Amino acid sequence: MDATLEGLPINSLALLYPVVLPRTPKGVVIEGRGVVPDLDVKLTRAELMEGKDAQLEAAIEHFKD
Repeated sequence: MDATLEGLPINSLALLYPVVLPRTPKGVVIEGRGVVPDLDVKLTRAELMEGKDAQLEAAIEHFKD
């Protein structure tokens, strides 16, 4: 993994952050493509205002199986 080191102007501290291209298990770069969900669940404002999250509920059900 590559990383970049940036010096900070306070107390000789430094910030080290990794620089990578996220990939799928098959090696496909995700950057610029995104991840296509296995299950497409639509959200509505009305449900969200009622405290319901259809996407979260579907994900929980999916992983229960």
